[in-house]
Amino acid sequence: MNNLHQSTHSKFWEWAGLFSILILAAGLRLWGLDQNAYGNAYYAAAVRSMLMNWHNFFFASFDPVGWVSVDKPPVSLWIQTLSAKLLGFSGFSIIFPQVVEGTLSVALVYFLVRRRFDAWAAFIAALAMAVGPICVAVDRYNNTDECLVFVLLLGAWALSLAVEKANRGLLLLALALVGVGFNTKMMVAFIVLPTFYLLYWLGAAVPWKRRFADLTIGSIVLAIVALSWPLAVDFTPASQRPFVGSTQDNSMISLSLGWNGFQRLLTRRRGGRMMPVETPTTESNGVPTPSMNEAQNSSQDDQSVNGNPVSQNSRGNRRGGFGMGTGQPGPLRLADPNMAGQIIWFLPLALLGLWAAVKKTRIRWPLEKKHSALLLWFGWFLTYALVFSFMKGGMHTYYIVMLAPPLAALTGIGARALWTSFISREKYWSFLPLSFLLTVAWQVHIWLGYPHWEQVIRPVLLMGAGLSVIGLVLLREPVRSQKISSRWLPLAYGVGLFTLFISPAIWSLSAVLAPDRSVEANPNLLSGSEGQGFGGRGGFGEETNNQKLLSFLEANESSPKYLVVAQNSQSVSSIIIQTGLPAISIGGFMGGDPTITLDQFVAKVKAGEFRYMLVGGMGRSGFGGPGNNDRPNGQDRQGGQGNGGGMAQAGGWGGDPNSDRAKILQWVKDNGKLVNPALWQNQRPKRETADSSSTAQGNNAGPRNGLGRRGMGAQLYDLCS
Repeated sequence: MNNLHQSTHSKFWEWAGLFSILILAAGLRLWGLDQNAYGNAYYAAAVRSMLMNWHNFFFASFDPVGWVSVDKPPVSLWIQTLSAKLLGFSGFSIIFPQVVEGTLSVALVYFLVRRRFDAWAAFIAALAMAVGPICVAVDRYNNTDECLVFVLLLGAWALSLAVEKANRGLLLLALALVGVGFNTKMMVAFIVLPTFYLLYWLGAAVPWKRRFADLTIGSIVLAIVALSWPLAVDFTPASQRPFVGSTQDNSMISLSLGWNGFQRLLTRRRGGRMMPVETPTTESNGVPTPSMNEAQNSSQDDQSVNGNPVSQNSRGNRRGGFGMGTGQPGPLRLADPNMAGQIIWFLPLALLGLWAAVKKTRIRWPLEKKHSALLLWFGWFLTYALVFSFMKGGMHTYYIVMLAPPLAALTGIGARALWTSFISREKYWSFLPLSFLLTVAWQVHIWLGYPHWEQVIRPVLLMGAGLSVIGLVLLREPVRSQKISSRWLPLAYGVGLFTLFISPAIWSLSAVLAPDRSVEANPNLLSGSEGQGFGGRGGFGEETNNQKLLSFLEANESSPKYLVVAQNSQSVSSIIIQTGLPAISIGGFMGGDPTITLDQFVAKVKAGEFRYMLVGGMGRSGFGGPGNNDRPNGQDRQGGQGNGGGMAQAGGWGGDPNSDRAKILQWVKDNGKLVNPALWQNQRPKRETADSSSTAQGNNAGPRNGLGRRGMGAQLYDLCS
């Protein structure tokens, strides 16, 4: 009876502890969520369009008329659309699903760890996931990444059971869930597959022929689930569906396996396509305006290079040219302070703890259950870390949210394994205090990228770790000889763990309390010293997103079929969000998609379908802004000078003069009438020093041709005048 009472009491506190962590996780993700408005306006506009009819819903159309699709598969957007249908279309309703998915992911990490390790290991793992800076930031946004994390964790749960029970059905479920992940964010879901396959092969207690058959059948199921939607799109006649956004050949398979797949690993850019970096997002007249930040967060997963939102550490480093804070491809990329600060705070503790956990029991074949769990988490971490470290395509800071589940799990498992080694008098007992010292040193390295913060945080970290290590080392023998109470050692251990959680907690709060919305965490967001990147704070399409433009279009008998035509989605995203009216982008996300030929364009103008066209709309300074002076003489890899006005040389609308995009632009300029900006643009205060200060920095004025011209901004043409 006594044992039953103790068991019930223990269970109560275990559930209470988990509930507290989940409340913390939900609080961090929900607090001040309104400041994020509609998050990524590109995806928010798609949700508004997908609400209008089943055709738009199935094909993930960006615009209300189904002209072009977004550049991602639809699972995450389907969930957001269903939420908006139930709760009403709003910023909250489309971000709320990510909050739920993120909180449930914390619970899944807890239960997956708890199945093979004790409650304390699971608590620490869940807490690391709950306060993971990039987890908090991504869960407060409407990108597709958190949905993918949640789906893969469900797959990991099914796989763990499949390995333990040697159950083919559960294996098929696990691989089917990876297929769902493919339809959430394409090839990035497959990076975990080597670990899944290896785990079943080494852990399932059935003959090798049975394992081979199971994995073969599972691979067939995976292919069917993964390719079902892309093939459904490609087999639908092009005239009956939207153009596949961010492709040159209108093929979803091409997007899935090419630019959203292998090309991301092997090349920095796609031919004829412009690669932006983002800036913070602003609002105009209460309408969220998509900036380069959102450009990067959405499609430019696909089309920017090494970009990440609003981050620039105080060293002034914009590493990787167009990619601010994502480092150069190589083995040390994830050691970059901005990258590591997103989630990799406990790396030394996790790795030493992994070694301690493996040493607990002898490795046998098939793997015993704890070793199977360790292989799952370490394999997941290793495969994604290698891909993100060496990928040459567009790399963004928030990608490494995929490292959060394995690192959180390894942190919890490792912290407990080191503690049990310490108190059980094993010869490697010193690894626990050593792990605290190495982890604090690693965290100080991260803070060195932010000198103003480092001056305050470093003494706290050193003091906390010092007290913990001194307590663990000096009190160990007195406790063993029972000269003092054994309670002192857990206290010293707790002080060390608490110290290690201070840094990620601060970074997490930066995503919650920062005045600007961002899809990454960064302490400079709190101090307002973050970098500006392309286009400055004005961002993408600011000039086109105002009520005055809408009033002008409605008052001047714009086409009944298309309210306005734009080169890129940034120019019309907020129009769609605000009104749901048929504004379209004939160039897709960045203006580089060949959705229409010149002859087709002219025919629609003559038929009265196209009347007004927005040209440019890339923010206050085109693709200019303050410029990036990291390169010698401001030389930019796109071929222009610095970051000012890179669009012209990068392709898009100002690149190949023989492309239909360039011909359409020239036709519009030759045959359309430029509308007086005073009739449709909001007045803006003059910027201090205009572009002179920027131009003085490394000759960053940029090429003076195409739409990349500095300060050109948006122009509205009347094509039927």
